[in-house]
Amino acid sequence: MVAGDLELTVSYRDGAIFIQATGQPEAKAQPQANGEYRASFDPAVRFVFQPGDTSPGFTLHQAGEMAFERIE
Repeated sequence: MVAGDLELTVSYRDGAIFIQATGQPEAKAQPQANGEYRASFDPAVRFVFQPGDTSPGFTLHQAGEMAFERIE
């Protein structure tokens, strides 16, 4: 997923979602409700995925909002 110059890798394994920014360690996303997840390293950081089996993107809530779009 990409927003401007920031690229995040979202992966699903062992029943969990993991998110990793380029050059950063991977973080487990803690499920909340309605497509919302919180970062394991900071519960104030939220990821809200768009609905669908394969989400076309998500919004990162961390000191504001940043919309990410899926890239292949």
